[in-house]
Amino acid sequence: MPGLDIVPAAREHNDSIREIYNIEVRRSHATLDIEPRTVMEQGQWLAEHDERCPVFVGLLNGVVIGYGALSQYQRTSGYRFAIEDSVYVHQAERGRGFGRLLLERLLHSATNLGYHTVLARLVAGHDPAVGLHESFGYRQVSHEREVAFKFDRWLDVVTMQLILPARPASRPQSIKQWETAESTAPTETPVQLPAN
Repeated sequence: MPGLDIVPAAREHNDSIREIYNIEVRRSHATLDIEPRTVMEQGQWLAEHDERCPVFVGLLNGVVIGYGALSQYQRTSGYRFAIEDSVYVHQAERGRGFGRLLLERLLHSATNLGYHTVLARLVAGHDPAVGLHESFGYRQVSHEREVAFKFDRWLDVVTMQLILPARPASRPQSIKQWETAESTAPTETPVQLPAN
C-alpha cells in the first residue's frame, strides 16, 4: 500500500476537505447533513477546531484523499474529557486502509491530549464505519431508532465508544488546567492502543 502522509489540516486543505465531505452529503448516509457545506462554512469549521480538537488530512502523493477530526462532544464542562471522532476518505480511495490510519492518528492524539473516551455517532447499518471502529475496540453503547431522516428514509443512529488508555500523568481537573494542558503535555507520547 502506498505510504500516506498524515499532517495537521491547514487552510490550504479546506477545498479538498469540503469536496470530500460534500460528496457524502449528496450521496450517502455517512453524514446526516443534507445541505452541502459552503466555502465560508468550511472555513469556519476548520477555524473552530483548535489544538484540543485537531483535524488531520491524509496526503497521497501530495493530494488530500481523506481527513479525520476530533470534535467537542458536549459543551457542558463535565464532558471535557470526552471527544467525538469523524473520518472521511474519498470514495475513489476506499478499501486501502487509509481510514484506519486516520483513525489511529486521531486516537493517539486524543490520548496525548488527555481525553478519557472517544465516541462516534454512526448511522446504523453503515457496516464499513462500524467495522472500522470495532477493530480499534469501540463498543456500541446506544441505538436511537428513527431519529434522522435523509433520502426519504428514517434512519437509526448508533453511538460507539472507546475508553482510552490512561496517560502516565494525571488528567487535569480544573478548567484552567484543562485549557492550558496542551502547552505542558508531550504531543508524541507513545500510546498503546487496543489490540485488533
